[in-house]
Amino acid sequence: MPDATGLELIARDLREREPERAVDTLYFRDRATLQLEPGGFARRTRHLQRARLQLPRVAARRRLLSEEPRLGVIYELLDMDSVDRLTVKVRVATDEPEVASVVELFPTGRLPGTGGV
Repeated sequence: MPDATGLELIARDLREREPERAVDTLYFRDRATLQLEPGGFARRTRHLQRARLQLPRVAARRRLLSEEPRLGVIYELLDMDSVDRLTVKVRVATDEPEVASVVELFPTGRLPGTGGV
């Protein structure tokens, strides 16, 4: 995964592309995490995607606290060349529980360079 400096460079690049969209970072216990707003998420993820970047894990999360946004989606991105991981989190309010799909960017079923699943 990117180190703390690499994570901030990724976030800076995303902020420069869309300054009106919030991007937050967290580097804790050797884990790099980007927190993005749901608006424009697919577009930003497209920017993160490279030829060998895979999406091995997607998880949903619901916070029990009453503060909004309570719902979230967590994407674990894996760079196949450097074996680096980057977690991307998107939080949404319960009254607008939608996040754009990234299926076009990360189709499932076949790994690059293999004949099958």
